[in-house]
Amino acid sequence: MANNGQKKSTDADVKQGLLAAYRRFMGPLVRILIRNGISFDEFADELKGVFVEIAHDDFPIDGRSPSGTRIAILTGLTRKEVKRQFELREGIPAGSDSKSNRINRVLDGWHSSPEFTGPYNMPLELMFDRSQGNIPSFSELVRKFSGDMSPRAMLDELQRIKV
Repeated sequence: MANNGQKKSTDADVKQGLLAAYRRFMGPLVRILIRNGISFDEFADELKGVFVEIAHDDFPIDGRSPSGTRIAILTGLTRKEVKRQFELREGIPAGSDSKSNRINRVLDGWHSSPEFTGPYNMPLELMFDRSQGNIPSFSELVRKFSGDMSPRAMLDELQRIKV
């Protein structure tokens, strides 16, 4: 029995080593993703798809493809998420579950929402914090399209990337 306890410790050490190596390996990739406007949610969705694909293709039982339940067990995803990933893999649209990054959502809202566009659907010039008459503010735009992001942080980032 002592051997089993030692093996579990070794398994945990291997797992921790793999996760540490993965973290070092991912740094440069994450820089490239962020530089190109790919959000964590977009990347995480792609990674979920890779986990499902590998579990399905590389871990058969008795020569048969594993069930959705087994794939969920292998990957740690829910059965619902596994099903969603299979639908995406087969080209079935995921619906309106858009997870584009916050900058894109804010800019899209500013250019397409009637609340933030004027004549000819041109984006309104917005004050940062207070509205002029019935014109909403930049802070309202950010709150509406970016969730909990600070309007100041969003403005700083837009200025940093020269948008």
